[in-house]
Amino acid sequence: DADRVGITVANVEYYHQRYLGKPLDPALYGQKTREELVEYCCDTIKVVDGVLTAAAGLTGTVGRRKRT
Repeated sequence: DADRVGITVANVEYYHQRYLGKPLDPALYGQKTREELVEYCCDTIKVVDGVLTAAAGLTGTVGRRKRT
């Protein structure tokens, strides 16, 4: 979808439910909110311009699949 550049923090729960078929519960990771959960995952993801992206050493934008 050209209108979407990736997954925003506000939409993490929606995409988790849509693609994994179960609700996202930050408490399962010892966090209280989705924002705290994103911060907790800082070794793999970070937020750039409001969109989840791969952390340093990783490539790509979270939520966008490369087509080959």
